[in-house]
Amino acid sequence: MTIDEQPAPAKRRHSRGVAVPIRLQARDLDILFSLSVGRYLTVPAIEWLHFPGWRERYKAYLEQRKTDPTAAFYPKSDVYRRLVALRAGNDPLTYRLVRAAEQASVVYSRLPDAYVLAEAGAALLCVQRDYELDELWYEDRVAVPGGRKDLAILPDATFTLADHRYFVEIDRGTTNLASWAEKVRGYEVYRRSSKLATRYQTDSFTVLVVAPAPNRLQRIAEEVMKVTRQPSPDYRFITEDRIEPTTIRPSWKALAEVTWTRRKVVDRLVDFPDQLRFSAHLLWKNP
Repeated sequence: MTIDEQPAPAKRRHSRGVAVPIRLQARDLDILFSLSVGRYLTVPAIEWLHFPGWRERYKAYLEQRKTDPTAAFYPKSDVYRRLVALRAGNDPLTYRLVRAAEQASVVYSRLPDAYVLAEAGAALLCVQRDYELDELWYEDRVAVPGGRKDLAILPDATFTLADHRYFVEIDRGTTNLASWAEKVRGYEVYRRSSKLATRYQTDSFTVLVVAPAPNRLQRIAEEVMKVTRQPSPDYRFITEDRIEPTTIRPSWKALAEVTWTRRKVVDRLVDFPDQLRFSAHLLWKNP
């Protein structure tokens, strides 16, 4: 069914929070493609790119700021409603990301919500605009045993080197370390998922972790071990200061050995990774 062939939805009342069926427009496909290019976009960025009516409101906002420094500029609610309503049957064309920056151990600052392209949105772009699926950046999601929701597989970058797939994760030291364990659980399920082969035509990959400092790298590696339980070159680590042309190749390292310490947590004993030992792993070999 093409965009123009879709029947107009019947007018009826919908429960609050339920997406109302819409007729897809060319602008909607433009938004989906922008999400593929940008990988994720905040709602203000989406409005600025695809809803030109913001300009007059922004001019008025700038004038208001001259007399009221507390004035704030927000996207129109219609933009949010449109993004929520972008669906193909029961499948969302986009996913909403709720982002937070950790300011202290238990204090978070809410960042503007962002949206990413869903697999259904990428598939629709392929049908409507003749893209190939591997040309588009979209978010895969996997169901993790015991998890309350599907986990997103959305690395900061991906590439192939010597016919091997790599995913890059760049840590800025601003997120809760527990989120790393969740990220790794998602990757471990993804290794066994048909979605990996469908998207990347491979059955294996390596995760490259870039950390801001050695102590942060150590803590991330501990979170990885809590999930994988065994040292593996499938996860390699480096500090950001080593991302230089002369040092990046030999500076990657992987966990080689770990000692476990058993501690009592509430009413049960839990094993924690301790005394991690790393070994060097060249990212590539010179010819």
